[in-house]
Amino acid sequence: MFRPARIFVAYAACLLFLTACAGDGVQGTDAILQSVKDVNPGSAYIYRDTGFAGSVGRMDVRVDGTSVGRIANREALEFTLPAGAHMIEVGYATNIGTAFRPVTMQLTVDAKRPYYFIVKQDFKMVPMIVVTITETTLYLAEITRETFLAYIR
Repeated sequence: MFRPARIFVAYAACLLFLTACAGDGVQGTDAILQSVKDVNPGSAYIYRDTGFAGSVGRMDVRVDGTSVGRIANREALEFTLPAGAHMIEVGYATNIGTAFRPVTMQLTVDAKRPYYFIVKQDFKMVPMIVVTITETTLYLAEITRETFLAYIR
């Protein structure tokens, strides 16, 4: 009698874990390449490449304090940036990342061209006598279209 209940709980836990890691962005090389195929002036594209160690949890992408979407690792998100000064912020959207501070970037946008960004995460292991401490840093950088496409491929 308890076996079906255990199986159900294990299945629900796995399902919850997998859906918690999915973002609003586009996944897969072909799908991302299709979404950036046309150059849309005033559009911004952000790609998250935080590696295996940084793959748990979604990241919230905000423009001027308003969320424009959430991205999981190896996902791209497209959003519109109107002309003018803006602050872009990227940080973990779940409790997993409460120890990580979001990264921000000030940007003056020319609505006549698209913008491309990358989010990366650097992990450094610092060995200690009893435990290993991990130092982590998030990075947000504006990159060229060619560099953006190279990350996806």
